[in-house]
This record gives sequence, structure tokens and C-alpha cells, in this order.
Amino acid sequence: MVYRVTRRELFGAGGIAGVSLLGGSVLGSAVSCAASAHAAEFPWPYKKLDPAEVAERAYRDFRQGGCMFAGFNGIIGLLADKFGEPYSGFPSAMMSYGAGGVANWGTVCGALNGASAVVALFASGSERTAIIDDLFRYYVQTELPSFAPKNPRNDVELVPAKAGSPLCHVSISNSGYKLGSKEHSERCGWLAAEISARAAASLNARLEGTFESPLTIMPETAYCLECHGRDGEGPTQVGKMNCVGCHEDHTKAGTK
Repeated sequence: MVYRVTRRELFGAGGIAGVSLLGGSVLGSAVSCAASAHAAEFPWPYKKLDPAEVAERAYRDFRQGGCMFAGFNGIIGLLADKFGEPYSGFPSAMMSYGAGGVANWGTVCGALNGASAVVALFASGSERTAIIDDLFRYYVQTELPSFAPKNPRNDVELVPAKAGSPLCHVSISNSGYKLGSKEHSERCGWLAAEISARAAASLNARLEGTFESPLTIMPETAYCLECHGRDGEGPTQVGKMNCVGCHEDHTKAGTK
């Protein structure tokens, strides 16, 4: 059965309401399509943020979804608050899988994993690699945390220490704090906040054309890759981290 709308029905009170509803539906669909099209662009457009605000946001988010969620949502969540779509449409909660070095496997630190993911949303190619290199190197070689939230959940004093590795289990071991302690919990939250803020600072610099690419591989790693790199004679590996953390016996013996 085909229903035909007469001119009177179309322009009558009911018709006008129907057209209004139809117009609202079409407008809503248009807005939704525009947002979807914007979100489909890759990389996404980045807007400058205050790293201090990012850090506080990330620390707050750490309590909701762990270190990877915090490292990611410190930036995306703040962009969503300030600018709405497409940032507000990203399912950031998925990033909670990275807590504890990915489902508590103790692999790559969630703070680095989350911050790297958000960098990859806004940068690609060599720029993306350079910013992530900087994040990893900063995390591994710097005595952290140097950030402290305005209102920490636990009243603790943390002693900064070098993680020595991007791996969660090595970082925790080198911190000196017992797993599950207040100090351990706060350190993870402060680290996630600091790494998220550094990612924002690097993205700001990239936006302004002032970001400088760091050295790609550390000297200690380059030494090991002479034999174990792509063109080496020994069993080949890929990596940029300092090998001494797990292979100290070989370096002490002067062998490769």
C-alpha cells in the first residue's frame, strides 16, 4: 500500500510538525555524518593543550582506568572537554587493557603505551616515530617522577628513580616500592600523568614546527646491535632499549 501525503496534510499543523521532525532527523544525520567524516580523517587534527592541565587530567583518569587509559585520555579527554567531536566520540575506555604492562603481563609500561597511542592518532610516519622515541627515552633515562599532582590521593613522598627500561616489571623493580603499596600506586599515576603531559608538549611543538627529533638509538644499544642488529653476525634482534637491563652478564664480560 502506498500512502500519499496531500498538500493540506503536508502544510497543516500535523504536517509542519512532521516536516520539523523530518528536518531535525536530516539535520541530526548531517551533523553525525560530518562528525564521522571528520573522525575518519587520519591523522586527526590536533589542538594545542596546556601540558599542566593534561597531567592533572591524566592523574585523575588513572583512578578510573589505570596507566594506559590515563596516558591516552589525559590528552583525548581534555580535547573532548574543550572541543567536543571528534575527540568525544573516541571509546577511550578500551585503553584500560594496558594496565600493568598489558593485562598485568608486565610488558610495555601502560603510560608509554597510552601516550604513544594518542601520538599515533595525531602524527604519522617519521614524526610519529620521533615523538614516541622521545617519550621512551625520557621515561627510561630520566629520574622520575618529577611531576606531583595538586591533590594526590595518598599522602606520600616519592623518590625519583630511573626506570632503566620501558618494561613495566623492570620499572617497578627499579622504583624500590613494593607492588600494591601506596607509593607504588601513586608512582604509576604520577608517571602516567607526566608522560601524557610530555606527549602533549611534543604535539604542541610539532604543531608550531619546533619539535626536534632526538637520537634514534642509544649508544649502548648501538654497540649490541653491531652483532645482533639486522646486519649482524649473531642471532638478530630488533630494539632500541638499553640491553644491559637484561643482559648485564654479557656486557660485563666484554662480549656481545
